[in-house]
Amino acid sequence: MKILSILFMAVLFTISASAGEPKKPTLKLSAAKVRIKQGATVNAKLSVKVPKTWHIYGIIPKINNDGIGPQATEITLKDSTKYFTLGAVQSPKPIVEYDDGFEMDVESLHGTLKFILPITADKSAILGKYKSTISIYFQMCDGKNCMTPEENLVSIPIEIIK
Repeated sequence: MKILSILFMAVLFTISASAGEPKKPTLKLSAAKVRIKQGATVNAKLSVKVPKTWHIYGIIPKINNDGIGPQATEITLKDSTKYFTLGAVQSPKPIVEYDDGFEMDVESLHGTLKFILPITADKSAILGKYKSTISIYFQMCDGKNCMTPEENLVSIPIEIIK
């Protein structure tokens, strides 16, 4: 009976502890299909939806006098074919506010965001359809809490055409 009571208490403790934890916020990502000629550059679109009350930091790293700052959002193209390269990412305009924790102005991005990703196809790229991956490395905060920085991936279909 004692073992049964201990087991019941352990289960009850686990349920009550997990019930108090807030649900981890997640980004929603989508990338539109890209059609590109050999040697050309196109502007691909990456849509990022940040949950209400949360934000991610801008793409330009910011460092204060103590050498610290928020984790800037990083967007990269992971291409196993080596046919594609990513140029300078264009970000939506961030909101600039003073952050007491970092003791400096920081840039934050909220809501549904549209990033422009200039992708160039190599001149030697073989005609056809490919799937590359866009990586977004970010830190999400809500003014009280910050999540550990993490990487999310989204597939981007790319077609090389004549």
